[in-house]
Amino acid sequence: MKKILFSAATLLLLVGASSPSMNATDSTVATQTQSSSSKTSYNPFEWLSYRYVTASDLYGCSSWDLRIMRNAIYAMHGRKFKSRDLREYFSQFTWYHPRYNEVRLSKIEQYNVNFIASYE
Repeated sequence: MKKILFSAATLLLLVGASSPSMNATDSTVATQTQSSSSKTSYNPFEWLSYRYVTASDLYGCSSWDLRIMRNAIYAMHGRKFKSRDLREYFSQFTWYHPRYNEVRLSKIEQYNVNFIASYE
């Protein structure tokens, strides 16, 4: 379910929440996210800090999805990104405050970064 929310949130943030073919899950996420021109406080990645990622969590994810998931862990800690696309993507969230070049991760987060990277 969280993967679905992640994918829906990613899609909505990239193209905006104005798609006419949205289902109930998409409309729930749409109310929690804003169009790409405004910021949102919704964090579809928060779970990456609290539990280990499994293969089923990553099933069907594109390389972009995997890259965003892996870097979201760093973004939640305020890492500054050199990559423009990552800076632009995470700047859509009110919880992203780029302050640090390097950040410290918990054991779960370190595991998740490595696990996701192995699928990229």
